[in-house]
Amino acid sequence: MEPTWLNTLIVDAEEHRWCTRPNCTTCGAGDLRSCVFSEAMELAGLEVPEPAETSPRRLIETLQPVQRAAVFEQIVRGLRGVDRSAARAGSALRTILMDLHPPLMKWGVPESLSERLNGTFAGQEFDAMQAHSASLADERARRAEYEGPKAVAERREARRVARERRLQQRLEKKTARDKTLVELAALSGMKRLVKIAGYRPLISLESIPDHLVPLDADCRSLDVEAREGLIALIARRRGAWGRLRRQLIALRPESDASSHASFDRSR
Repeated sequence: MEPTWLNTLIVDAEEHRWCTRPNCTTCGAGDLRSCVFSEAMELAGLEVPEPAETSPRRLIETLQPVQRAAVFEQIVRGLRGVDRSAARAGSALRTILMDLHPPLMKWGVPESLSERLNGTFAGQEFDAMQAHSASLADERARRAEYEGPKAVAERREARRVARERRLQQRLEKKTARDKTLVELAALSGMKRLVKIAGYRPLISLESIPDHLVPLDADCRSLDVEAREGLIALIARRRGAWGRLRRQLIALRPESDASSHASFDRSR
């Protein structure tokens, strides 16, 4: 299809740096829109008002239904001939399409702009605009739902429940820790050593105070596997736990014990 008058107008608007932004709050892209409507009216055989009186919105309101349909038809024909040479002036094309859509509400023309422009470059741009508009509408709907009183109340309640659950978990953990400490305090040093080595308390070793560390227990009563497990559990902790670890290492065969003793002194 040969480029139409509208294609030429869009390219000229880009070259002359006219404002073509949709919904421009400064000038409303008045030069572009006035030229489009004036040219379409001439092609439809209608008298064009003086430029000073030409306002796109006012033109539509003053035209008779038959005249509106004729002007609409000329603009649609022009759009069907718009090719990719007008791609750089995408905002101009969008501004024109926004003036036409929706045809029935703005022009009284019971037609589908998407169908009339199907298979054209302008039709692709129009479909992209519609998809973008639908995406924005969905986003607004989701935001409205998210910020609605019901959703806000539900999130507030969920945070309250989560906060109470965390508090309850901390209280349960503290209760278990206190119970374990009481149990350890009631045991003899040897039994305390066996419990820590064999059953592993429900609390970290840092939670056990130094006076409950079974330094006075006979570590030889533990089997090798239990001693090695306790050494690994103590790891590099210092203080009372470090002293207990050295006692356990001292029970290893002489070669292993001497190498670990050297390591401990280097720390």
